[in-house]
Amino acid sequence: MNSLTVLHAADLHVGLRFLSHGEASQPLSAARFEVVDRVVEAASQASADILVLAGDLFDRTRIAKTDIERVCESLAGFSGACVLVLPGNHDYFSPESALWSDFCREAGEHVLLLAETGPYRLDDYGLPCDVWAAPCTSKTSSQHVLPTELPATRHPGRFQLGVAHGSLIGVSPDPKLQYYPMTREDLDATGVDIWLLGHTHVPWPEIPDPGIRVYNPGTPEPDGFDYTRSGGVFLHTLLLPEVDSSDESRPESRRAQLTSRFIATGQFRFEHHERTITGVPAEDFLSDIPDHTDAAKTCVRLRVHGRIDPDSRTRYHALRDELRARLLLLEVDESELHTRITADTIGDHFPSASFPAELLTRLSEDGDDEAMDQAFRLLEQVKGS
Repeated sequence: MNSLTVLHAADLHVGLRFLSHGEASQPLSAARFEVVDRVVEAASQASADILVLAGDLFDRTRIAKTDIERVCESLAGFSGACVLVLPGNHDYFSPESALWSDFCREAGEHVLLLAETGPYRLDDYGLPCDVWAAPCTSKTSSQHVLPTELPATRHPGRFQLGVAHGSLIGVSPDPKLQYYPMTREDLDATGVDIWLLGHTHVPWPEIPDPGIRVYNPGTPEPDGFDYTRSGGVFLHTLLLPEVDSSDESRPESRRAQLTSRFIATGQFRFEHHERTITGVPAEDFLSDIPDHTDAAKTCVRLRVHGRIDPDSRTRYHALRDELRARLLLLEVDESELHTRITADTIGDHFPSASFPAELLTRLSEDGDDEAMDQAFRLLEQVKGS
């Protein structure tokens, strides 16, 4: 066997509850289970030999047994040789945790929990492959847990995989270096064919490159407004080079050749939009939202600013509510949307011959809306004091 195909996923976060998302929380939570099925299906359709889940399969260490059973039923559908599951920093491994004991009890024989650094030899699954693992044992850590006893020389005819979960310095947002930080230099120095990472929910690299041997697929299903693209997984194909087994002079030439591609698996999308209103909102000023083709599976965070005519408020609210009805979730920031101060507004609040009315009228004629807004608020405060 000189080729190996690996479907690489991470950060599925089964059990994530989306408590701040209102009515959208139920479908978003259900999507964490559904994406397990899609990842397994993608791996089987690609004829992958191994399905790797590189950490945070679960969102926390306390998961209902029925949810664990459901995940294991999904993993049983993988048609390849084995599924490798690494504990991440959300579902970290500890001997006292019921999560992984329940998981191992329910999972089939083709599922292997990477609870130690290894190496794990996959010969029992019919694969000439050694796996080196870096499981998480707590929520945070300032030190990575990369194996320290990697082989000094390559073993001819065998693949070498590394699986780890943590931040990649220079790529992951981890300013305090508290999530098992790693560097590409540390990972490359181990000499394995490829490191399969998890933790960062955005895929890296954005464009697969055969010269890169460190990959992070991101989450296969978007899970918040920090992630505005489609979720997915990486499919890696490794090919062992034909070399003289007695020649140890060029260890790099003995690493497997690598090709990778990204496969989209996410169904939900999170989008950011911004709109400006000047006077009267156009009938179609929200019609191009969302970008995603399936509005019912799209969550939108909308920022609206500008100055709206008083008589147009009702129309704006109707257009906004029509958009909300199309979407799964709409969050609107209207903190910078002001009602335009008109002559009628001035007349309703101040006598026509008064100083406030004359001042505001003069500012209105000058077209200085910002100064007029500030003056109007101050005059209202003085009047009410």
